[in-house]
Amino acid sequence: MKPIAPEKRRVQNAYNCIGKKWCISIICDIFSGRKRFTEFLESNPGLSTKMLAQRLAEMQKSGLVRKKYNSATSGHDYVLTGKGLRAEKTLLEMAQFSANALEKS
Repeated sequence: MKPIAPEKRRVQNAYNCIGKKWCISIICDIFSGRKRFTEFLESNPGLSTKMLAQRLAEMQKSGLVRKKYNSATSGHDYVLTGKGLRAEKTLLEMAQFSANALEKS
């Protein structure tokens, strides 16, 4: 069996991190200012509380998001880490690719 090229492995690792159902929606919600668990649910019809909790836990474990106490609301907000913030450029490029290449087909 041929070894996998490093670039291919990196793309696969990125996809494994953010490619699961709802992950991109949650990250985009955080980019747009939503930070609370309930806000994610309201913004994503069909997303169950169990699935949201699972995805947030996975994204925390992978270092994309962290939970931060908000004393003003006496609750927790989810914020992107440096790694999560770097995903914004990639997601914007994916949106541009979709607009240019996929939607014109």
